[in-house]
Amino acid sequence: MCSLYNLEILNLHFCVKLVELPVNMRSLINLRHLDLQHTKLPEMPLQMGKLTKLRKLTDFFIGKQSGSKIKELGKLQHLSGDLSIWNLQNVTDARDSFEANLKGKEHLEKLELVWDCDMDNPLVHERVLEQLQPPVNVKILSINGYGGTRFPDWVGNSSLPLLQELYIRSCPNLKKALFTHFPSLTKLDIRACEQFEIEFFPLELFPKLESLTIGSCPNLVSFSKGMPLAPNLKEFHLWSCSNLKSLPENMHSLLPSLEKLSIFHCPKLESFPVGGLPSKLKGLAIWGCDKLIAGRAQWDLQSLHVLSRFSIADNDVLECFPPFLL
Repeated sequence: MCSLYNLEILNLHFCVKLVELPVNMRSLINLRHLDLQHTKLPEMPLQMGKLTKLRKLTDFFIGKQSGSKIKELGKLQHLSGDLSIWNLQNVTDARDSFEANLKGKEHLEKLELVWDCDMDNPLVHERVLEQLQPPVNVKILSINGYGGTRFPDWVGNSSLPLLQELYIRSCPNLKKALFTHFPSLTKLDIRACEQFEIEFFPLELFPKLESLTIGSCPNLVSFSKGMPLAPNLKEFHLWSCSNLKSLPENMHSLLPSLEKLSIFHCPKLESFPVGGLPSKLKGLAIWGCDKLIAGRAQWDLQSLHVLSRFSIADNDVLECFPPFLL
């Protein structure tokens, strides 16, 4: 295949059994589009940086020893669209991640950074992530499997003014993240961050937020007191927050756009806020929340005139519905 010097597009999407690319991949000097989505490559071939005409590279897999290093990305100056970087645990020198020059790839709109295992070197993870700052125009950022105890400053300051979606998943050592002000963020998804120090969640920092998911964050206890300025929030999902005791105050008036609410396995949550639930709620799911379900007579569901989906499951206290639910 590497004799196809005029090849411009190579689509290997969903080739799940593919284990390697051609050794001389660097010979495809006119390649502009390389789609590796949903493959499971262990590494990229050597000298991928020679493919300087690449505009679209969906995935880059960092090898342990013989494969391409992350710094090869620094030579691909014209990448645009989506990019996922896998096996970041194989980067041991932060200088290599600096040479990748992600910040300089101004046409990237979606960036996914993925570590796999190796949680024993949090300081190395922190130094590597520090040098992987996305370009200012990035709209979607995902950080998955990161082993550091904190995020670098660029995650939470004004360096990402256009960021619309932020995913933080499976970061078991993470204790702190700098949440300042995200003026454009519409979706926030935080999952499996068991040590995340997020006792009071600051909804007011996300004025355009439309979807919020928090899962497996046992340090979440409540939401910041006062007025949660999230007037555009439409979907709110909470699961496996074992110490969560209260929802945002005055949800019925301060979250006026809420349409979907799901609460799974939050055993310390006892009741909905005073005033009940927002009137635009269309979908409600309560699973594995025995204390909350025990107080179901106070839910005032008859006021939810547009409710069309209602689910209760996985609990030990429910024997019957109150009459108004029949």
